[in-house]
Amino acid sequence: MLLARAGAGDEDAFGVLIAPYLRELHAHCYRMLGSVHDAEDVLQEVLMRAWRYLGAFDGRGSVRGWLYRIATNRCLTARSRAATSPAPALSPVPPPPNAPDVEVTELEPYPDAWLGELAGHGDPAAGYEVRESVQLAFLTAIQLLPPRQRAVLLLRDVLGFSAAETAQILQASQAAVNSALQRARATLETHRASGRLRPASIPDPGAERALADRFTAAWHACDIPALVSVLAEDCLLTMPPAPLAYRGREAIGSFFATVPAGGDLTAIRLLPARANGQPAVAAYLRDGAIARAYGIMVLTVHAGLIGEITGFADPELFPLFGFPKQADWPPGHLTSLLPGLLIMSVGQGAVLVAVTTAANAGVAPDTAGLAASLAAQRGHQVRAVYRTTPQDRRPARPRSSSVRTSSTRPSPPKPSAAPTWWSPPSARTSLPGTTPGPR
Repeated sequence: MLLARAGAGDEDAFGVLIAPYLRELHAHCYRMLGSVHDAEDVLQEVLMRAWRYLGAFDGRGSVRGWLYRIATNRCLTARSRAATSPAPALSPVPPPPNAPDVEVTELEPYPDAWLGELAGHGDPAAGYEVRESVQLAFLTAIQLLPPRQRAVLLLRDVLGFSAAETAQILQASQAAVNSALQRARATLETHRASGRLRPASIPDPGAERALADRFTAAWHACDIPALVSVLAEDCLLTMPPAPLAYRGREAIGSFFATVPAGGDLTAIRLLPARANGQPAVAAYLRDGAIARAYGIMVLTVHAGLIGEITGFADPELFPLFGFPKQADWPPGHLTSLLPGLLIMSVGQGAVLVAVTTAANAGVAPDTAGLAASLAAQRGHQVRAVYRTTPQDRRPARPRSSSVRTSSTRPSPPKPSAAPTWWSPPSARTSLPGTTPGPR
């Protein structure tokens, strides 16, 4: 019934139909592309195509599988057109890297709060599998795979699609899917043999946070010996997309003593965060009385020590973690206000807001109303707010009077037309090198 209503042009039915899959589709696009921002852009295309071509869905498979077919093919197309991002300029000039064998890929961190609804409620095994599939080391390794091998590996080994389902999603033969999977698994084994990709362990958040706190305290004291004492002997420091890699306490200590703020680490304040199932810190640089977003460091813990530090010198990442890009100095009491929020811009100032109500995401009871209010304050018109947990898949209407909503139901558009709150650029409906259809 819901599918039929959505196919007939009912916007609310379509929103409810896709709401349960928004976060997992976003995470899939992120794994495919390695970028949160690129994943958001591609997900826009996916939802637009799903709306336009919903009438072509024959119902022989699941809606979830059909959406993954669109998402995977959109990611493959986006990756083939992607341009390499320029590496950030570091000042002062960093010391020469000492790990030339490490290949650095373009990558962005993924907020931990967004992972809560992917794990399933009360399912530690599912949570473990989700964390393992978003670890930065795993994502780095799969970004080095050919795109179709990456797609097959994710669909089969991470998402659990069968060989037949994966072949249908990729419009390939099962033999081709099995061959690609075998090659992808073999490549990952070489990364495991080298030690770069290690088996994930059940995390101890308390111990991880204590280790991150020791790292932070040494940083704030500008105590380089204490800082490197929490690092493993073979700790690796990378800063995607900069082609720089430093291995070992001495090399990393030399970098921190000279590059960030010219070595004056007291001019940088670290605040606790989490990304990719790992402890992280958000760094603010002092600029007079102002604290400016500087970068995010994600820490990989091995055997009670920090085995890898991945730095992202991109202030645009801070809002994804609920942190402002600017605050008063010192920024000692900032917290992520809406860790379970996903706002999808859908054109002409309108937004679709998806909210996770997972208990471990720390979302306030009235997050839907708060999210709508914040979006309205930014000048957006909120079409609807959707909760994305299995317990409540109904659209939650914004409560704030400042949000402009219509008291009457809009006339359903034709199934092939865009919803009234979607007005994408023409490039999103006609992409180079593609044929008409939902791919």
